[in-house]
Amino acid sequence: MTSVALLGYLLGPRHSGKENRRLPASRRVCTLVVAGIVTLSRVGNPGTQRGAANPKMALWTQPAELRGANVTVTTKQRPTYADFVSLKEAGANLVVLSAEGIQRKVPPFGDDATAALNLANAVERAGRAGLWVVVAMRTGPGLEDIAVEAQTPGLQSKLWVDGTARHAFVQMWLRIAGALGEDSHVIGYDLIVEPLPEAAIEGLNTCCASISDTALAHRGINWSAIADTIAMAIRQVDTLTPVIVGATGFALPPFFANLRPIHDQYVVYDVHQYEPHTYTQQGNPGIPTGLAWPGGRFTYWRDRTEDTLNEAWLRRVLAPVVAFQRRAGGPPIVVGEFGLNRQAPGAPSFIASETVLFDSLGWHGAMWLWTCCGSLAVSASDSLAADPQRRLVFKSYRDYWKRHSRSTNAPRSN
Repeated sequence: MTSVALLGYLLGPRHSGKENRRLPASRRVCTLVVAGIVTLSRVGNPGTQRGAANPKMALWTQPAELRGANVTVTTKQRPTYADFVSLKEAGANLVVLSAEGIQRKVPPFGDDATAALNLANAVERAGRAGLWVVVAMRTGPGLEDIAVEAQTPGLQSKLWVDGTARHAFVQMWLRIAGALGEDSHVIGYDLIVEPLPEAAIEGLNTCCASISDTALAHRGINWSAIADTIAMAIRQVDTLTPVIVGATGFALPPFFANLRPIHDQYVVYDVHQYEPHTYTQQGNPGIPTGLAWPGGRFTYWRDRTEDTLNEAWLRRVLAPVVAFQRRAGGPPIVVGEFGLNRQAPGAPSFIASETVLFDSLGWHGAMWLWTCCGSLAVSASDSLAADPQRRLVFKSYRDYWKRHSRSTNAPRSN
């Protein structure tokens, strides 16, 4: 397992790996040190992992049992062990590490030792705190951070149209999977956080899934085929850890109408639920405040209809995901991000209603965002906040997390 205790070994001289074969299988490790990067991988044939059952996938096939939060892992945001412990103590059993890639975004796609170290530390600390871990890639060769790309005119991820960048991105995932595949508490690889190949098409209006599907096909961009390629590379070194795939269009619900299932046998599909943005993101630039849950009236920008914000509307907006799940043969679904501005009127009730809906559909969930930063973030200190709304928002998330069964708690790693 990637461990802070092994960092001295990792940062030391190169090792061929041959000497590790004298160690017990659980301790066979070798280091890959390339242009300053350090990653940890296991020695051995991935075929030895085959068995009658996949314990990692078994967790995902238990409906609505994995519940937790996203934690960002970046140069500026390096989660501490205490951050993970506080999440566990609040009732969560899952953390999504929304992380920078271990290789740089631009040619020649060199290694990023700082990002690799940050990810290694986060995985180790989360496991030691007793959380199941999903590793989710925000950046990498040819891939810009979606939060930055979406707000920066002219910035575009080259991965969608550049074969060299795409190959490097696939190889990055192969290295990550080789490092983490045998960690029993690492139960998922989210291949790309909020895929947005639509950004490669100048002037494309991302309002509507039908427009997106036609434009991407015309441009020759096939996200499902790209995801298949990444998954096949991962399976060279890790035959068990499920891959996690979102739809295009930021993984938002309407775009599941376009998603084609990939061919990997251990796949979980990821939806990000922030609809309607006029409610969940109110207070951000250009989005007025005041829309309330339940009963608020608003114009849904995707179809320009006048709607009432209530549970029936939420079910309707999630219908494309429900339809996809049926069409794909019932694979697990995780709501890999959901949340809202803490000060939105009715926010605690909205969280409660939305998570009950997720439960009724059998979907797992991870809210955005634990500890840091912005108006959607929550932390353990919110339970003592002077603002009653802040306390109630935290309670709504905590109540959701604690509804999972004890049988799906993760063991603490050493």
